[in-house]
Amino acid sequence: MHEFIDGEYQGQSAAKFFKDRYEARSRFVHSGEDYDYNDMITDNNALQQLVADLIQAIARGQKVSTAMDSAKN
Repeated sequence: MHEFIDGEYQGQSAAKFFKDRYEARSRFVHSGEDYDYNDMITDNNALQQLVADLIQAIARGQKVSTAMDSAKN
């Protein structure tokens, strides 16, 4: 993903940010781990920007699905 999106999200590359938030989501959903409300709001704002950036990358004709898959590893 970082090849397609420049910039940072909360001080992290797009791929690292996505991976970390995906793992946090999994812990919250599957293990019931607490997720601070303020952190959730902050993460949500950054995730919305990430999604907007991904949509723009797709509109430019860039392949982003393989980049998203590689961020999960």
